[in-house]
Order: sequence, then C-alpha cells, then structure tokens
Amino acid sequence: MATRRSSAATNEADNAFIYTVGVEVLTTVTRVRIHPSVRGIPPHTFDGCRDLIEVELNDNLHTIGTCAFENCVSLLRIKIPPNVTTIDNCAFRECTSLSVVELREALLTIGERAFKECFKLRTIEIPPNVTTIDEEAFEGCFNLREVQLNNVLNTLGPDAFSTCTSLAFIEIPASITIVSEATFYNCTSLKMAILNEGTTLIDEEAFRECSTLLGITIPSTINSIALDAFKGSTLLRNVSISPASSLTPEIFEQTFPTLSSMGISLDMIMHRFDELPLHKYCYDSYPTHAIQPVNNTSSEQFYQDVAQLPAHGLQQDCLGMTPLHILACSSNGQGVEVFQCMIEKYPNALGTKDVWGDVPLAYALYAEASIDVIYFLFKMHRQMWGNMPFDFANVIKELAARLVFPQYVRDVIRAQRTHFSGLRVDWQGIMESDDMNGSDTDIRMYRVLVEASVSSRYICMSEEHASIVDARVCEIRNEMDEDEDEDEDENDETSRIRFPHFFEEIRELVTNYAHLHHEYLLKVTTILELALWKAVILRSRNDNQELTRVECRADAGRCAEVVTKLVLTFL
Repeated sequence: MATRRSSAATNEADNAFIYTVGVEVLTTVTRVRIHPSVRGIPPHTFDGCRDLIEVELNDNLHTIGTCAFENCVSLLRIKIPPNVTTIDNCAFRECTSLSVVELREALLTIGERAFKECFKLRTIEIPPNVTTIDEEAFEGCFNLREVQLNNVLNTLGPDAFSTCTSLAFIEIPASITIVSEATFYNCTSLKMAILNEGTTLIDEEAFRECSTLLGITIPSTINSIALDAFKGSTLLRNVSISPASSLTPEIFEQTFPTLSSMGISLDMIMHRFDELPLHKYCYDSYPTHAIQPVNNTSSEQFYQDVAQLPAHGLQQDCLGMTPLHILACSSNGQGVEVFQCMIEKYPNALGTKDVWGDVPLAYALYAEASIDVIYFLFKMHRQMWGNMPFDFANVIKELAARLVFPQYVRDVIRAQRTHFSGLRVDWQGIMESDDMNGSDTDIRMYRVLVEASVSSRYICMSEEHASIVDARVCEIRNEMDEDEDEDEDENDETSRIRFPHFFEEIRELVTNYAHLHHEYLLKVTTILELALWKAVILRSRNDNQELTRVECRADAGRCAEVVTKLVLTFL
C-alpha cells in the first residue's frame, strides 16, 4: 500500500487529525476525529495506519466502508455512532488491539470479515435491528468470551464465529433458520449451545472441533443435521432433544456417536427428563452470561427452587446423570453456592457415576468451572472418601489435549496439591504420552506441565525468570504460527513433532530456573534460621544467661516462640 500524505487540519488542543472526505491520510496518524460533514468513510481510508490509537466518529455517519480501518493494530476501542447502518467488509479486520466495540441500534449489517482477527475483543452485543452477520465476521477473535445475539437476526454467515477459542456459551435465536457452514468451527472453549424453535438445519461443520462442547439443546423444528456438523466434538454428552422432534434415528446415530455407542437411542433422549423435574431444572439453569458467575441472589433462588422440587437428587436419567452431573456440565459461570446447596441436600450424588463412568467432578473440570468450585469439590471428595475419584493424570492429559487454557490447568494442579498432596503423579509420563504427542499441544501448556514435573511449588521460579520464560514462549508461538502459515496446506504434523527443539528449549529453561529458585530458597531459609538462632542466643545473654544453641533448642519455649513459629510462617 502506498504511503499517503495528510493535508487536513490538526486540532491543536488534542493533536487530533480532522478527517474530511478526499483528504489524504498519513499512515503514521495517531488520533483521528471525523468531521461532521462526513456521511461515509470510504474504503481503505485508514487501512494500515498502524499507529492509530483513537478514533472519534461523528453522529452523522451512516456507513463505514470496506477495509476502512483494516490493520490498525494499535486501535484500542471504537464507538459506532447512532446512525450507522452498515459496517462493511473487513472494516476493522486485524485491529489486533481492539478490545471494546460499542454497536448502536441503527446498525443493520455487519459485513464479511468486519472484525476478523480482532484478538483482544472480549464481548460483543449485537444491537436489536441487526439482521445479518456475514461470513467470517468475527473469525479468529481468540479472546471473544461472550456473544449476545438479538431476536431478529436471520443470517449468520459461514465461519461467522469460527476459531473464537474463548467463547463458552451461545444461544441461537429463533429467527435463525440455518446454522451455516462452520459457524462455530474450532470454538474449543464452547461448553453449551442452545438452539430455539425456528431453526431447521445445522449445516456442515457448524460445530466441528468444538473439543469441550458438553451440551446442546435441539428444538423440534430441526429436521436436518449435516453428517460432520459435530465432527471432533467428542465430549458432547449432555444433550436435550425436544419430544416433538422430527429427527430420524439414523440422523441421531450419525450426529451423536458418543451417545449411540453407549446404547442410548433418540427416543431415550427425547424423553430424558420425563418425571425428572429436578434434572430439567438444573439443565435449564445454565448461566447465559459466562463472564459473570451466578450471584448470591440467584443462588438463594436456586436454594428455594430445589427445596420445592421432588427429591430426585440421587436418581439417574438415561445417561446415568444425576442433577449434580448436569449442574457440573453447566458449571462454567456457576457460583460455588449452587454446588454447596446440591451437595448439602444430596451428598452421595458426588460419587455417583454415569454411563461413561464419570462423576460430577470430572464434568466440572471439562466445563472449566471456577477454581472456587473445583477446590470445593476436591475438598468434599477428600472429606467423604479420602481419595481422588479418577486417575488425575488421565484428566490432565484430557484437558491438555482438548486445548483447555493453560492457566486453568495450572490452577487445577494447585487444587490437587492442596487437597490431595500425597497423590503421586507421573508428570513425565503425561508429557511423553501418546495423547500429548498426538494432539497439537500448546507450548504454553507444555510449560505448565514441565513446571509441575520439576517442582511441587505453585511458584517455582522468580518473577524475573518467569518473565523471561513468558517472553520466550511468546516469541516461540509467533515463530511457530508464521511457519505454519507458510506450510498450511503441506504439513499435517502436530506442533510437538514439527518443532521439537522449541519444546526442548522450554523444558531446559523452566527446569534450570526452577532449580535455581529451589537453591535460592534453601540458602535464604538457612540464613533466616541462623539469624533467628542468633536473636534467641543474644536475648538469653541479655537476660544474664549463657545459653548455647543446643541449650536454646532444648528450651522448648524459646524454640517454639521464635525459631519454629517464624521459620514456618516464612516457608
């Protein structure tokens, strides 16, 4: 793209560039104010302005043209004016720092790739009059965790939200008749999808490779599901299908092989909640806003509702699930209070296994429940039975292979070490297992596992060394991404096989820093203990007592008062 020159006025008060139609723009501009005379921003106007941080749009604006702000990698936020009806194709594509987008009521159309690869965007609320979200509109928004669609939306284009790897929940409005091809492809954090009456077709690859998708609601209007709509979504178990469904047994078997392989039929799922109101209540209590956990008010309502429902807390549905299993499947966003309520009322449900042999805690981990919930469930298992209800190493491998966030796995390991500190885990075996070598292991996840293997401490290295490792991991990820982009169609090998030197480098770096930290703590502890002994001996001399260190140690009161108490507190 050619460099453009700026010949428009600059506001001296805030150093903002005042844009009017036809004026050339420098790619080095940092702040822009759109003049009130501008009704539409032409295509490519600010394309490639990599230093642009702030844009103030005017209230007379109606359209934002194709690629108008594409590749403005420093742009932090954008507030769409109240009269804008169209955000055109690629308008904000690759605005990689864009974290806040405010859309307004007049908006009707979000064009193809309009916000594609806006990596830092966390939430998006679609205004009430938008009817079209076009192809790849939000593809690759890795940090997009919450999406609220409106009730008049009639088009969700192919790949509209594909590879939104932080998206945890989605509800498709009744106005959408077709869930298009690859709409939610590779949404690896998606836990629950609710489709409403009115949707008729789930197209090819719509939910493919949603590796942590646990549940979906299928309305009666769905009459066709593409063969590979859920391919690779192998954890899909918590399924509800309307009793009035027109799906055939053949479609059910090809769509939900995880269920049919366990002898579960379409008819069984259609009548799953018959005469089980507590199960249905827990299924319907899924928190639709995953960013904000259930608050105290709603948890109090949960207590009241559960108390009024029949005491079916230990009964199992056709999947072998108790209400606690179902609650655990929806635990991403649930507060710990609802689990306390259910376990207080039905404690034995905690150890009940479903047809796959899984207890509720396993589903809480797969659903990435809050760490407060995981700590609580670990604690209850320890108190009631004294042991872990499953092979912890296998669960860690499962979480890692399903591309769960590395920090979450680190927190789970900490919870295990808090409540089951005596449990021996073969971390080396986990790292070298077929599950890890056969999946596209994230280098950040590998770093977490190495840390667990070399140290039993939650903090295993100094902040300075941790920062060095963080920076190197980031560099490696960028290098790996660039290499994979170049060979995208030529190599299907996993990252671990293609880049063994990177993984070995991280292993050595973490191991060395962990050992240094351990040696440092040993030296510091020794110095501290000696200093405390010296303080005790000096005090004894001030009291006209000539006590040696051995005599001080024999004096239990002095030892407990100073040395033991302070050293243990420090440790």
